[in-house]
Amino acid sequence: MEERPPIPVITYALTAINVLVFLLMLRAGHGDVSNVAEMFGAKVNSLIQQGQWWRFLTPVFLHGSLIHIISNSLSLVWFGSSIERLYGPRKYLLIYLLAGIAGNIASYIHMPGLSLGASGAIFGLIGAGLTFPIRFRSLLPKEAPQQILGQILPIAAINLYIGFTLPGIDNWAHMGGLAGGAIVALFLLPDALTERDPHPAQNALLSLACLGMIVVTLLAGFKQWQWAKHDLPMDTYEVGTKSDAWWSLGIPTGWRASTQGLAWSSPDGGALRILDNSEDPQLPEELHAVSGQAKPNLSVDGHPAWHIQAKIGAGTSDLYLVSVYDRVVAFIFQPPATPSRQYTNAVSQILRSVRFNHAPAPLPPAPVAPVQ
Repeated sequence: MEERPPIPVITYALTAINVLVFLLMLRAGHGDVSNVAEMFGAKVNSLIQQGQWWRFLTPVFLHGSLIHIISNSLSLVWFGSSIERLYGPRKYLLIYLLAGIAGNIASYIHMPGLSLGASGAIFGLIGAGLTFPIRFRSLLPKEAPQQILGQILPIAAINLYIGFTLPGIDNWAHMGGLAGGAIVALFLLPDALTERDPHPAQNALLSLACLGMIVVTLLAGFKQWQWAKHDLPMDTYEVGTKSDAWWSLGIPTGWRASTQGLAWSSPDGGALRILDNSEDPQLPEELHAVSGQAKPNLSVDGHPAWHIQAKIGAGTSDLYLVSVYDRVVAFIFQPPATPSRQYTNAVSQILRSVRFNHAPAPLPPAPVAPVQ
């Protein structure tokens, strides 16, 4: 009687977790997961720079659309099942999670915008599949390495091609995950090639490494939940004419509005002032100076933005310059004397609440001095 292949329990568990998290995002975002991606732990460079290390791992379990979750789930079940049977559940889980982290690190270094998805981890499985026939060529039948590579290389090439040609895809995460999975697999002997039980010390070390990654993953989820629960209630402010607001943002309800322009102060002594180049003609020059020195290090509602710290008045403020619709919008955050988690969360919430609806009316012409 032919022996049935083992059930890929880890693959099915990871797929179920991804689907469950996506459903929770749909519910929290009232049908729009993009509204809560940051709250659930998407990769955001500025927040990682503030110490939120767990965002190198949490994006692996998040997805940005129905198509995204369906395609990744199908890829994970179809391809991941084979890799799990080849390497065994513990080694497979290590490859998946470490490749996902490697992909997010590559994305953090090379792509400033928000990123999420299991694709980097799935590419890590592809990397492990490519490593197997190359490293263990001598243990396989003569034709096997060529057949395996012939099956996997087209999958990797097609997915990388899609990543480079379609907008909105984080190909750095894909390439980082591919490399990460291949490197991790170099140090692991597939279970399918071992006919005897591993040495007790090796078995204990593998179990310990796997348990450690599970603990880190649970800790990352806990840290993200702990951060997200401090979200503040917000009021929406629209910018533009009463009948046609060209953009909007949310302000925490406890912040007090100023009577002069778009400015608010927080209960703990922080402040926010917003300008665009219709009010401050020097802003385009400042943006040009900043953009000439560095690439955008984040995005605001999908538009390139620069975060710099500038000396304004008596203290150092956080200046966010956003280039949108041929205008420049500046968010100037002045931190309180003793910055708190609530203030940090408020800054993040305000920036992720920004929605640019359409191009504004043209700027009025500059006044011309009369000829004497």
